[in-house]
Amino acid sequence: VINAPDDEGRAFVAYPIEVDGKLYGAVVLDAVAGSEAALQEILRTLHWGAGRLEGLFQQQRLSEAAYAAARAQIALDIAALVGEEPRLDETVMALVNELAVRLQCERVAVGLEHRGRMRLQAISHAAWFEKKGEFVTALENAMEEAVDQRRSVVYPPLSPHANAIAIAHRDLATDGAVCT
Repeated sequence: VINAPDDEGRAFVAYPIEVDGKLYGAVVLDAVAGSEAALQEILRTLHWGAGRLEGLFQQQRLSEAAYAAARAQIALDIAALVGEEPRLDETVMALVNELAVRLQCERVAVGLEHRGRMRLQAISHAAWFEKKGEFVTALENAMEEAVDQRRSVVYPPLSPHANAIAIAHRDLATDGAVCT
């Protein structure tokens, strides 16, 4: 609290919004208090209001922590699932099927790099696939497009500022969305 220089009962009041030592912001008021009792009422009201904001920020942090824990649990579950499989082809098949179910994807595919090229290993909910088919070639091209850029590629872009090259992804998406 700083009393205004004109001393007409005005005061500048600042109150930090802080949760667990992290500063989220501050509330600053130019208040006409009139008396010490009125100033105390302003401070009390500000304290309660700031407490409500601190509670909202704490709730947001807890939600983020719960989301991170849920993601970690999914990763552990999938790691345990694929760890049970003795062979690579069984492992990637279990992986794509589990990811498709957990992430509610229409299709999940895994490719591995072999001699500088991506080779499709498994497609969810498909016991086999034609290795030289157009769809497989389109999937492998999209995978290579992401690997060449060393980043995830999404089509259509999630942000107007996304600057990934997505030509193969566009060709693969035709009437849907795709992410590699």
